[in-house]
Amino acid sequence: MLTERMHSESLGNRSALVVGGSGGIGAAVCRSLASTAVTLTVHGGHDSDALDRVVEECAQISGRYPHKLLKAITGASDARSLVSEIAPDVLVVSMGPIVWRSLADSEVDDWERMASLNLAVAGVLVSAVLPKMCERRFGRIVLFGASRGDTLHPSREAPAYTAAKAGVVSLARSAAREGAGRNVACNVVCPGYVDTEYLEADRRRRHASRAPSGAMTEPGEIAETVLFLCTQLHSTVTGSVVNASGGLV
Repeated sequence: MLTERMHSESLGNRSALVVGGSGGIGAAVCRSLASTAVTLTVHGGHDSDALDRVVEECAQISGRYPHKLLKAITGASDARSLVSEIAPDVLVVSMGPIVWRSLADSEVDDWERMASLNLAVAGVLVSAVLPKMCERRFGRIVLFGASRGDTLHPSREAPAYTAAKAGVVSLARSAAREGAGRNVACNVVCPGYVDTEYLEADRRRRHASRAPSGAMTEPGEIAETVLFLCTQLHSTVTGSVVNASGGLV
């Protein structure tokens, strides 16, 4: 198939790092990338069993074991060490915790934590890998924004989170501008309501009721979009905010 050939040709002899790859959307991205010829590194924060499961799943798909990297990220300085010894051709930053608190209830720690783990971590990683990607004249970076992140919009439930994710869009477009003409692309994917293991039962039911289709999106569906952005033969799609929300606009 054309898509299979595209994936193989575009990532053959390339390396990829998925930050936050031990669960949720990140794990689905790892499984998708495992279907290509890429040399994969899967990062997990603290759950070694979950990381091992994803590595095993990827090995079953690709026939070879990806590298695994277990390191808790509590701030931007931790993120820099992830790429101190590797220079990936493909970077997917899938981690990004969320605090469900209204603007009035958000505290200093909420703002600092959301800004650090959602924006600063991504910024440090992009700053570290982008120059080498430009030198090699190949690079694919995918970051994640908030739901409906293609436009600025208010949030009553998670304002600190959505504010940080708005900064991610600016970061991606700065990287896209710097990588222009060097075959380096940086894009943002904005999922809607995605059914991952991180959701509590009550919130899962609430999200499903709000989804335009009446059902939540599976992580693998988001991973397909990420895979396209990582395997595009040229850096034509860059600086884009892809609203992969199932109609949540």
